[in-house]
Amino acid sequence: MSEILATFTGRGIKLTDDLLEKPFIKWDNLEIKLYPDKIEFDLNNIIFDYPIENIVDIGRKLPKEIIDKSKFFSGTIEIYSTITVLENNEEETTFAFSPETNIYGKKPIETFLRKLFQLLLEDKEVFFKIENDDWKKGTLKFVTEKIKENFIIKYVNKLVVQYNNENYDLFTNIKNLLIVEHNVLGENRPTLEILQKVNGKKRKVYLYMEDKKIKLFLLRYL
Repeated sequence: MSEILATFTGRGIKLTDDLLEKPFIKWDNLEIKLYPDKIEFDLNNIIFDYPIENIVDIGRKLPKEIIDKSKFFSGTIEIYSTITVLENNEEETTFAFSPETNIYGKKPIETFLRKLFQLLLEDKEVFFKIENDDWKKGTLKFVTEKIKENFIIKYVNKLVVQYNNENYDLFTNIKNLLIVEHNVLGENRPTLEILQKVNGKKRKVYLYMEDKKIKLFLLRYL
């Protein structure tokens, strides 16, 4: 059996076409298990599993009707996230999930999604350029960095672009983020433009990914 990379336990719903027609929406017990090759949703002892490549979006907002009708069960749904997957019939299904109680805050969701994003983004190819430099072809990597704050040492996992064994920190201190048309290797293409502040100075970074789904996952992560 494959190694379990991460789990989430709380409550959730599987969004269906007729859900909005129900007067009340009950969030059932939900456990999510993340494997290297699949994701499994155990919703009230009914298991749904999907290959990792069937994940098409993360963090879609729920319709207001869902939130309003959920207030009658287990308190108010204030903190949640979603994972959208592609079914075999090419239709999309969204699973929404929330901590068992709001006293835990966002941490249970963020901890699980951090592992999921790492699985989805690690080693993916990206073209990048800093300011007016030439385009380079690198890969997305998650690295552990030691940070000292008020005499306390912390280890944080951060996303970088690796090129020629050098790590480029392109995703911290972001001041603005846009999708712009940019000349990438001789052709105008939709490109991610990131405005960073580095050592007190602003700089622009441009990134381009062939895979639109990877671009969406990166935007969701940022």
